[in-house]
Amino acid sequence: MRLAQCAPYDQLPQGTSAADVLTLDGLHLLTSIARDPNSWAWANPSQLAKFEWTDSAPSFDANKRKMLLREANRSFLKATAKDEDGLVSRYLNRPVSRLISSLLLKLPAVRPLHATAGTAFLAVMMLAALILGGQVGAIAGALLFHAASVFDGVDGEIARATHRTSPAGARLDSLIDAATNLAFLGGLSFNLFSRGQGEAALAGLVGILVLLVGLWQIGSRSQALGQPINFEAVKVYLRQVRPNSLLTDLLIWLTMRDFIAAACATLVVLGFAAQTLIVFMAGAIVWLIFASVILARTSIRAKRSQLTR
Repeated sequence: MRLAQCAPYDQLPQGTSAADVLTLDGLHLLTSIARDPNSWAWANPSQLAKFEWTDSAPSFDANKRKMLLREANRSFLKATAKDEDGLVSRYLNRPVSRLISSLLLKLPAVRPLHATAGTAFLAVMMLAALILGGQVGAIAGALLFHAASVFDGVDGEIARATHRTSPAGARLDSLIDAATNLAFLGGLSFNLFSRGQGEAALAGLVGILVLLVGLWQIGSRSQALGQPINFEAVKVYLRQVRPNSLLTDLLIWLTMRDFIAAACATLVVLGFAAQTLIVFMAGAIVWLIFASVILARTSIRAKRSQLTR
């Protein structure tokens, strides 16, 4: 019944109509949507009226049925990708997260919240590994940080594949992402401090404070405007002023969580944990300056717009 509502009425496979009831063949419906990913556009529910579901399994060869269902499954999961995915997410993380989503979706009771809880569990394991200390703990924590970044895509994929997306789910996912990022940076700082690398640990703490100041500014601005809190203000602004710029795309990709997690994991595994925190501190300071300038500009524009009204 969920699938029928995601296909425009005029693209639904042939069925029999009687009064306001449209009888559809379930397997044909799956196949129709699978062959045309663009049919995922939502139809007006009133167009569908009521419908009855029939299953033509007896008329299909068992192997053909499996093939059609696999085709539909691949199409649904492929359509869950987001246009704003970064390079690492698109070519490295998504193939892995889709495989995990495909396996989880075989369980009838699975929900997006279960995948969100999985990301939180990986974050807890990451923090525990970092706090245990030592180089092994740092490497394990960095790898778990990247694993959490990969698994973070699963809840969204399950939500979009089963049409269970919600603002509450998106907010919870964003909060866990932010908490995971801060936990990694704080945990790595503690890890290095316990190994006698106080300067690198201090750089990590300074970077965290700078990051929190920037996030507070963005959150306060959103609340003042009565808008949902959105920490992507810098990226949104860049997209608006330079929508088709390769440099803009590159800057955004380099500051996305998927790239940062993969880069941090790589650097820590290679033995550059201290340098990772120093680079993070420098990047956080640059980001704060840039974000402050953008917030000031957009605030001035908003005030001018109100005055002209």
